Amino acid sequence: MTQQINLLRPKDRSAGIAAWGLGAVGVVLVVLAGYFATVLGETNRLRDAAKLKDQQLAQVRSTIQVLQAQRARQSDASALEAEIAAMRPRAEALANLVKLVRAGNPGAQEGFARYLQTLGSLSAEGLWISNLSVSKGGSSVVITGRALQNEAVMQYARRLNDAFGPQGVNFKSLELTPEGLAAPGAPASAPPALTTVAFRLS
Repeated sequence: MTQQINLLRPKDRSAGIAAWGLGAVGVVLVVLAGYFATVLGETNRLRDAAKLKDQQLAQVRSTIQVLQAQRARQSDASALEAEIAAMRPRAEALANLVKLVRAGNPGAQEGFARYLQTLGSLSAEGLWISNLSVSKGGSSVVITGRALQNEAVMQYARRLNDAFGPQGVNFKSLELTPEGLAAPGAPASAPPALTTVAFRLS
């Protein structure tokens, strides 16, 4: 019977296991280092992107402020133009009035006051004036009013021509319109309480 005896020392397997473990740890460390480098790079990239976005946001805000300032100036200019446009007709009307006053009585400061003075000096019983209109540089005068009788208007028209003739104004037209005035509080179907004549002299 033959028996074989191994005289060599058995291999120490614990050393191989330890080496394998160290290798695995090294691989893990390498992987972790790579991952950390990747995360660090991504973090830096995100930080740079955030800085760029902040700069862009600051530029946008600055642009908005400039636009708002421009809009405020434009709105102020628009409001000013609207005020000027609203005042222009008044200024033109005033300029025309001044021109007419000066044309009506050159060199005189009272303008058409002489017409009012003339009318004030002519009294007529049963007749009253409701409106006086002066145009064409004072050469055209229109007087409207009411009277109790036609005869009162006819007499008043003759006196007006005598008084206004030296001032270059002649009344050539006379319109008479009968009117009935109802008593206050009277029904519409009630007869007029007073009959008057509306007149227009021009």
